[in-house]
Amino acid sequence: MSTLNVVRDLDRMRQAVGDAQLTFAGFSYGTLIGSTYANMYPDKVRAVIIDGNVDPHLRLHNGLEYDRQRASGGFELALDEFLKRCAAAGAPRCAFAEGGDTRARFDAIRDRLRTGPVTLPSGETVTLSSFTSQVASALYAQSRLAPLARSLQALDQVVNPRQGLGAVAQDVSADEADRLAKVAPAALREAPADTPYTADDSYYGVNCQDKPYPSNPKVFASLARAWELEAPTFGRYQAFDAPACATWPSPARSSERYAGPWNKRTANPVMVIGNTFDPATQYRFAQNMQRELGNSVLVTVDVIEHCAVGRSKALNALVTSYLVDGVAPEPGQVLKPDLDPFPLPKA
Repeated sequence: MSTLNVVRDLDRMRQAVGDAQLTFAGFSYGTLIGSTYANMYPDKVRAVIIDGNVDPHLRLHNGLEYDRQRASGGFELALDEFLKRCAAAGAPRCAFAEGGDTRARFDAIRDRLRTGPVTLPSGETVTLSSFTSQVASALYAQSRLAPLARSLQALDQVVNPRQGLGAVAQDVSADEADRLAKVAPAALREAPADTPYTADDSYYGVNCQDKPYPSNPKVFASLARAWELEAPTFGRYQAFDAPACATWPSPARSSERYAGPWNKRTANPVMVIGNTFDPATQYRFAQNMQRELGNSVLVTVDVIEHCAVGRSKALNALVTSYLVDGVAPEPGQVLKPDLDPFPLPKA
């Protein structure tokens, strides 16, 4: 299951369909597949798109540092931007903006949950784990940001009840906090396969072979405390996403790995796409990917979301031109998404 073996299979599929060169679009972890292919078979690259990028060198050489940066520079940064954009949009567009300082009120809710669960009027219970996982999950898609704001507003009214509510707060139903009571198990990884089995063992199957981790599971509790100081919402959450690899069977961890180089010059440029506030694969990773590859161009989308294709007509036009006609986009473009994360409520 190592990426090296996935890439070998991918090239066999290219040969099987009779293509002289590969046309490929990889998203999230798929960007490691695309960048690895580009360096194992540089002359076979026709058009490779990688969207929601990992930092290939860091991921293959220091799994812990990669995950620490995901927490502090990815999820934490995206959350802060969500709270800033919510405040700027104001109520009624962003429900959580009614009541003042969005950052301080969010932190107060989180810190209250550190002391114990909160029971909602419905009888549901919000825990720190369920709260954190739902916030992380919402940051994956800007379509979930306005609903998240309503849930936060509803929970805030339970944790800090106030008199003299405005019209927006009165419009938010108390049961909108219920969604924060259910743990989102896939919040920090790609969607599970479309099968009745909804666990995500493939996530560990790949990462435990590709990413170097300590073999002693006891180190992660100390790491969680340290990371929490830097990333108070997601540091602990991210630190405890890795311990499974510490006890992964050693024969499974000894498979072949491709750990570089990443600078082979490909027959055609690789199209790298990065969101300015991607929670799972921070924008700096996309910049690093573009610098590490030997022949690539970076296109940026200013949005809070994981991956960008399909969110911007301007981006879709560049992608189509590249995939169909082989025309690489001009570097340095910064695009906007088509939809506003906080649209005006319908009358």
